[in-house]
Amino acid sequence: MLLLADPGFPSYWLWCAAQATGAHLLWRVQADLQLPVQRLLPDSSYLSRWTDPADSRRQANKRAYNRRAGHQPPAPQAPRVPVVRVVEAVITVRTADSAARTGRYRLITTLLDPGGGARGRAGRHLRQAVGV
Repeated sequence: MLLLADPGFPSYWLWCAAQATGAHLLWRVQADLQLPVQRLLPDSSYLSRWTDPADSRRQANKRAYNRRAGHQPPAPQAPRVPVVRVVEAVITVRTADSAARTGRYRLITTLLDPGGGARGRAGRHLRQAVGV
């Protein structure tokens, strides 16, 4: 099963809950969502980690407290975050009056392998469908 979602809908907690069901996810997300490149893939998509915003705030608060108290910073903790594949695309469509509309889209998915098996074929078809 493939679960699709729009940019106004996704949240970190909803992503984790949906992923726990075993469904594959493909969600369009806001452009300002922090998804740093962890590994660039051959098809120009990349792997990233979607961090829990609450965890990020807690870690920042701990660091600030330790600096103020003169303590040594705690050892970095292993991330407890899902790995996502990020696909960024520019899509142009023609309207009924032949005007061209272009938009930038950012998708995240649980389908991580761009070249292997059915998952890789699905990713290639997705990129061909959006014209990337």
